[in-house]
Amino acid sequence: MTAARTHLTPEDRLALAAESKVGIVATVDGSGAPHVTLITSLSAPAPRLLVFGEFCAGRSKAHLAALDDIRHRQAGR
Repeated sequence: MTAARTHLTPEDRLALAAESKVGIVATVDGSGAPHVTLITSLSAPAPRLLVFGEFCAGRSKAHLAALDDIRHRQAGR
């Protein structure tokens, strides 16, 4: 198993800069059950910042908001 990382490498950020891509946001709920969402609007403007479209909603958004080590911020707020 790969160790968790706390940042994105320059290579990661370059891959996320492509105009056409499909991404996957994988989260877990409070009981540890997995949840996967496909997204197309994803970028990494900084090594410790992932930005994805608001349409990524529902359970994934709630799971991310519940994590203490993830700062969840909506655009314009």
